[in-house]
Amino acid sequence: MSQWNSRNSLTYRSRLGTFETKGLTKILLVSWTANKTNEWIPNKAGVKREVIDMVKARKLAYYDHNIRKQGSCLEKEMMQGTMPGARRRGRQRTAWMDNIKT
Repeated sequence: MSQWNSRNSLTYRSRLGTFETKGLTKILLVSWTANKTNEWIPNKAGVKREVIDMVKARKLAYYDHNIRKQGSCLEKEMMQGTMPGARRRGRQRTAWMDNIKT
C-alpha cells in the first residue's frame, strides 16, 4: 500500500485528477488533438470528480476496521504508533495517523 504523505497531498491530488481525466478521455474516445478542456470531459461524461473522496473514505473505513479489532494486533499497534522500543535517529517518517487527518 503506498503512503500518502500530508506534505505531498497536493501532488497526489493533482495526479489523481490527471488520472481520472485521462481515463474519462479514453472512455469518451476524445482525441488528444481535440481542443477540449479538463472541465468539459467530466461534464460530457456526466460525472463529478470523486476519486479523491473515494480514497479518503476507504482509508477511514480501513482505519475504523483495524481499530475495532479486539486485543493486541500488529496492524493496530502500527497505526496507533505504539510499537515498543526506541525511535530511529533523524527525521521522523510520516505516521499513518498523521496521514489520516488530511
